[in-house]
This record gives sequence, C-alpha cells and structure tokens, in this order.
Amino acid sequence: MNFGFSQQSYFSIWLRVLIGWLEVAQANSSYAKGRYSERMNKSYKQTHICSQITP
Repeated sequence: MNFGFSQQSYFSIWLRVLIGWLEVAQANSSYAKGRYSERMNKSYKQTHICSQITP
C-alpha cells in the first residue's frame, strides 16, 4: 500500500514537472517568435529605407 502511494506521488510530481516544463517551453518559444518577428521587421524597415535612398 505504501509503495503504491509513493509511486502515485512520484507520478504526480513528474506530471507537475512535465507541465511546468511545457509551459516554460511554450513561453520561451512565443518570446523567441516575438523577438524574431521584431528583428525581421526592423531589418525589413532598414532595407526598405536603404532601397528608397539608393537610386
């Protein structure tokens, strides 16, 4: 009975860690996407301005 309880608690801890890790990964990926789109937007604006300046 005690062994079953310890397995259950291990499973719940593992599940909590997995969910937390997924949340962190999701937050990191969305943050990275935001940074990437921001950087792409900036580089696009720079190239656009350069193409307007150069004849």
